[in-house]
Amino acid sequence: MPTADRAGAQHAQKTCEKVLAITRLGRKYGLRVKECDEEAVFKQFRPGQSYVKVRVVFKWRVHPLPFGFQRHHLTTLLRKWGWPAKPLQPLKGDSEGLAWQVGSEVEPPSSAMPVGQSYALITSLKGPPAAATGHQVCATRRTKRHIIYDDEPTGSGDVDPWSFGNDPLLALRLAYPCPPKPVSAATAKLDQLKEEIQSGVTALVRKEWQACGQAVVESASSQNPRLQALEVAVTELQAQAGKFEDWFSTIGQKVSAQEESQKQVAATLQAQQTQLSSVQSDVARTAEAIQTTVTSAVSNLGNQLGEKIGSQMAQQTAMLESILQQQKAAEPVHKVNFFLGRLLDGWWQIEPQNTCKHATRRDYIYLSPELAALLREVQVQGDFAEHSTSIAGLQIDVGVNKVQSWPLPATMHWSAVTSDQWSEQMCPDLQHTTSTQWLKDFSSAFENRIDGFVQPNACYGRASHLQPMQGTHCVISAKPHRPGEEPIKNGLLCLQVKQWYRQLRRLQSLMRALRANKLTPDAVEYRLSLWRSILQSSGFEGGFPNWFETRPRRHQGMPSLLPLSLPSAAFATRLFKEFRDSYRRFESWHSRQRHAILKAQHEQQHSLLFQDLREAAPAQVDTLVLRHTHPVIAIDPDTQQVVQPNVLQINGDVPLVADLELEQTQVESHPVRTDWSRLMAFAEVHFPVLNFALPPITVEIWYAAISRYKVRAARGPDGYGREDLQRMPVHFVQVLLRFLHAVEHEHQPWPLQWLCGLVISLAKPGRSGDGVNGYRPIVLLSIVYRTWSSIRARQILQQLAQHMPPSALGFMPQREATSLWFQLEALIEVNAQSAKPVAGFCTDIAKAFETLPRAPILRLAERLGVPTSVLRPWGSFLEQLERRFLIRDCVSDGVQATSFPEGDPLSPCAMCVAVYVYRTYMLVFEPRLSAYAYVDNWAHTAATAALVARGVFLAQ
Repeated sequence: MPTADRAGAQHAQKTCEKVLAITRLGRKYGLRVKECDEEAVFKQFRPGQSYVKVRVVFKWRVHPLPFGFQRHHLTTLLRKWGWPAKPLQPLKGDSEGLAWQVGSEVEPPSSAMPVGQSYALITSLKGPPAAATGHQVCATRRTKRHIIYDDEPTGSGDVDPWSFGNDPLLALRLAYPCPPKPVSAATAKLDQLKEEIQSGVTALVRKEWQACGQAVVESASSQNPRLQALEVAVTELQAQAGKFEDWFSTIGQKVSAQEESQKQVAATLQAQQTQLSSVQSDVARTAEAIQTTVTSAVSNLGNQLGEKIGSQMAQQTAMLESILQQQKAAEPVHKVNFFLGRLLDGWWQIEPQNTCKHATRRDYIYLSPELAALLREVQVQGDFAEHSTSIAGLQIDVGVNKVQSWPLPATMHWSAVTSDQWSEQMCPDLQHTTSTQWLKDFSSAFENRIDGFVQPNACYGRASHLQPMQGTHCVISAKPHRPGEEPIKNGLLCLQVKQWYRQLRRLQSLMRALRANKLTPDAVEYRLSLWRSILQSSGFEGGFPNWFETRPRRHQGMPSLLPLSLPSAAFATRLFKEFRDSYRRFESWHSRQRHAILKAQHEQQHSLLFQDLREAAPAQVDTLVLRHTHPVIAIDPDTQQVVQPNVLQINGDVPLVADLELEQTQVESHPVRTDWSRLMAFAEVHFPVLNFALPPITVEIWYAAISRYKVRAARGPDGYGREDLQRMPVHFVQVLLRFLHAVEHEHQPWPLQWLCGLVISLAKPGRSGDGVNGYRPIVLLSIVYRTWSSIRARQILQQLAQHMPPSALGFMPQREATSLWFQLEALIEVNAQSAKPVAGFCTDIAKAFETLPRAPILRLAERLGVPTSVLRPWGSFLEQLERRFLIRDCVSDGVQATSFPEGDPLSPCAMCVAVYVYRTYMLVFEPRLSAYAYVDNWAHTAATAALVARGVFLAQ
């Protein structure tokens, strides 16, 4: 306990049952526990730090290390090296870096280990204790020498050395001879000894043979991963070499094509030079003849032009006089955009033709801009002798346009529901045949179980729609005031003010109609119906005549009652002026009251100020601006035509396919077979098998996930909202969780109500006018599925973060974008201080989620150890998901894609798997690079630009 004092250590002893005693080393206090409880107590009092248990036999010095290297950094580095060791204490470093003392039980893998772009040297400080020596012989020096150098041959063991001399026991032997030994016992003893020796030798040989065989098997099994890794590396190198060959062959073909084109240009220039020389000589000869001819022709033309110009001027003067006289008598004519309506000028890929006697063009068709937008084809038919027939084909929609909509039920009025009584409701037993029917019955039971709390009919209908509804397209446009009419000052006031404004417009229209005094039947009928509408108008207590009789302010000379018959023009004028004054006072009073109400609300709730000042939400797609550029090959100034290689589409409507434009053209809507064997073989060799422990979803976990949503979280196509799930009784939640558990174990398929997503295209900041690329498609899924997937994604990312390298950032806890910039900034600063070069490369994957291949990502996640109870239902959901684009409350036809939708909480897990693949691939094939990744922003740094180029090649 580095930061604890005596009181803190005593408190820890009292709060933890596994602590046996308190220990002290100088001013530091610690806890004494049993060896089996050491890891648990360490994690309890030192959370966030790695527990390393190593018996220190060797002590080593690791140098140099980067400046600022702390104990947890060194622990992570030792784990990355695969060396079971732990940091002991820092040592004195030098200008090259820091030094640390490390203790271990075994020797390091190598004396030089990589640290970033450099290496750290590992030197021994203390080795294992010396082996204990044997027992010493206590004897004289002569005896020890005799024991060591006693090499004299000895006699046979069967001959008694005293048989040739005086044996002191000879007399006793003769007196008492030994009984003879039985021969059979000796023979049996020898046979037994022989059998024991044979069995022992056989067992020893068998044991040695088994040991040798096991060693061979272990050696072969240990070599298999190495051979497999070597095979994968050779395959990747062959693929990379193939890329190089393709690039070099392409470059060679381009160079040879350029050489051939240069030769052709040189030959063409030489031929043109010879032609120019001949042309110059011809021009010189012709110039002399032309000069004489022009001189004579000019004199003749001068006389003829003078006569013709005089006659033409007289004719034009007469025509202008007649035209001016006609325009004075006629009404003003409307201008027509002749450029848009001129059909036979080449814009419709038709060569200009002479329509009058095949000699001149005198027949034209002029269209307004509105009709030009409906133009679809142009034809010229020569059925008649003198004039050709010009045909313009228009496409006019007949009938009412049908649109598709996806109605959602209204939100429940939960403020009128007693939570205590509602929470006690039980979910009935649902007998179902399919999961789709089960969800429909479950939703109906959920809505109808509010006993005693009647909701409007619009609040019912959750999970009841499987297809969009067909309807008519009705456009309701606002009606502003006409020129000369009284305008409305504030259109945000109540309905009664708008009713008074309509009454004001009726009175003004009546005043003008009475002043015009037209006597046609239609005009008389219009004035009578208008006066009838004035008398029967709504918005006045007791009707307009009653209000007029009891009005608080009256103009001088105005009567107290309204006439039942049509009034005169003078009375209508005075009535209009008086009501206009009353309306202005009524409008200003409502405006002041609205201002006071808003002011009081802002004074009571200061959060409304922040809501008013916050930035507006991103705009949804309303109009797509598609810009196309076309090359121009040639221009004809006489006919004002251009020549282009392709056919242009300049008509009003352009076909727009949903899954090609709004979802990007590079996304495949249908699965395409691709060979991912290289990637899967690489994963089999270099990917570890992790252990993901995903606990079952409980009611507490479910409610905690719902509480993380915003108050106004978007609803999906099934109609469920955040408050519906939050107010759902516990028994209903348990039934819903049992159904999700059955889906995870593939006992139930996904309901069709959850297999539909509404795509909302939100404008990117600063790129709203950039066409399709200026919008980000967000898929709105069911909030029930989003809650399930968010719980599983949170569990997977928390466990995956423990195995991801520090340079892999994004979506995981404490791995933000600032960490990437901090790492790059520190790298640049250290290299700048040490005067070392550094180079780097960074790229961004366009439409990352929409371009991730689904099948290999799911297989790689399974190889990493993600449970199939999540992968299989997730893959089944993505395979059946149908997206419908939502624009102006209208939905498109359903489209499918082979990618991961942006809006699925599990999609970040797929991106993390892709980042893990990129980081591992770069580490295996070019360890001198330092790879970084933040979601779809991938980068790497190196000491030289050549290594960076090598990394770019590997990344491709």
